[in-house]
Amino acid sequence: MVADSVGLGKTWIGKKLLEDFAYHMRQKALVVCPASLREIWEHELAEATIPATVLSQEELGQEEFDPSPWADADVVLVDESHNFRNQNAQRYGNMERLLGANGGRGRDGGRKKVILLTATPINNDLFDLYNQFCLITRGDRSYFSACGIGDLYRYFLKARRDSRANSGVFALFNLLEEIVIRRTRPFIRTAYPEATIKGQRIHFPQRKLKTVRYDLENTYAGIYDEIVSGIESLQLAPYNLEAYKKVGVEVDTFEAGREQALVEERNEARQYRIALSMLAWLKAEVVWMLALIVWATVRVALGKAEGLGVLFTPGVIAVVGTTVAVHLVLSYRAR
Repeated sequence: MVADSVGLGKTWIGKKLLEDFAYHMRQKALVVCPASLREIWEHELAEATIPATVLSQEELGQEEFDPSPWADADVVLVDESHNFRNQNAQRYGNMERLLGANGGRGRDGGRKKVILLTATPINNDLFDLYNQFCLITRGDRSYFSACGIGDLYRYFLKARRDSRANSGVFALFNLLEEIVIRRTRPFIRTAYPEATIKGQRIHFPQRKLKTVRYDLENTYAGIYDEIVSGIESLQLAPYNLEAYKKVGVEVDTFEAGREQALVEERNEARQYRIALSMLAWLKAEVVWMLALIVWATVRVALGKAEGLGVLFTPGVIAVVGTTVAVHLVLSYRAR
């Protein structure tokens, strides 16, 4: 498993491994990746003239998936392997069938090799990692007995118990040293200060954190009053015809009063419901915006993003504006 941080070239490393197996050793290779990365992998493989097939994880997840075309694959590279953290998923079961096909052996007669690429091997639980390792061990719990791990499942159970005492990661060190490569940007800067790729020296931009302060109360002060005022200012002409008679035509004050009462009776409850709906939508949107800001802040802290992005502010304006516009239209039509 290659579990380097985001942006450290896991695709490039995977391509080099496939170049060795599929190009130099003429072994049959298969790349399994998300559909969004399929074009990238096909381009990279074609550029290096590596004879490998690319299969999307979405295709693999189909109930009618047939593994027979790749039953004799010698090496299977799984990009974004954290998507195989759930053994109950359809794609996981189909992957097991594919790896177990042809007696678990490739075209050259050897055991199928599995390469896993992911920057986030653990998402929710240590068993996310265990389930990915099972693609390598094929369910053999004694696979790592030579390095002192007699039962892989029990090993992870103990590590999960220890994790509650903040020592679970340390309990996995013996296993991780055997099967995982994990490097970070600080490590690359320290260990490989002169490292190059394609003749160009590796350069990591310096991160510059900034604090964005906001005040929702001041930003949206008075917006609810303006909305209610706008709704109340609607004339509702179909229910107030007397007010639209030509100049000089006598207005029936009794009929005008009746129409006004009718407008208030028919429209009050309906307009009130629409206003409540709009307020509920606006509150929900504010909550989602705050959640997005927190999520983006965490990603920036982890080095997975540079910030909220240039589309955040226009997106917020568009969403809030659309909500208000839609409810104003509904209010107008409900007159």
